[in-house]
Amino acid sequence: MRATEIEKDILYERFDPTLEKYKPQSALSTVTPVTPISTPKPTLTQLWEKFVEWKRPQCAPSTMKNQYRAFTSYLKRMPSQDLDNAIEIRDEALQSIPINSAKRFITALNACCDWSIQSGLITENPFHGMAAQIKLPKAEKMEDDINPFSAAERDLIIEAFSKNRYYSYYTSLVEFLFATGARPSEVLALQWKHIK
Repeated sequence: MRATEIEKDILYERFDPTLEKYKPQSALSTVTPVTPISTPKPTLTQLWEKFVEWKRPQCAPSTMKNQYRAFTSYLKRMPSQDLDNAIEIRDEALQSIPINSAKRFITALNACCDWSIQSGLITENPFHGMAAQIKLPKAEKMEDDINPFSAAERDLIIEAFSKNRYYSYYTSLVEFLFATGARPSEVLALQWKHIK
């Protein structure tokens, strides 16, 4: 290509005797390295807000109102919103929130961070496995269980059903409810095929 160019220039009397025009131009020019623009790391609150909006169509309004609103309130009270301070957030939650709620809160933050990874917002989940490490205390006494009726009250209720001329046929159902602690909706849905 250079030879053809020189021949043309000689023919049209444009030849450069210094040969500067025909020297190869460096195809690779030096490029000064560009400092990458670092995008700021999102805060936990920013991720949480996006996560809640993503969850909203998938949850019942009561779940959003009762559960996610409470978790949002907990998050606002945390001393840090930085993902690098996950341990500090966990410790503060355990100190300032009832332990059952704190475990559910940390579980929700873990789900938020898992979703954020899948959405390409962050690269790692600092809350991974934290909720499993929180051990809930076991009830020390049977009295700590929820017992809305004493044994005497329970027996009086069952006896009242059995002696009532209009509602005596409910006696077996009431006894079963007391004996199992099952919800009425669960018991009413039972069929013989469910019993082993």
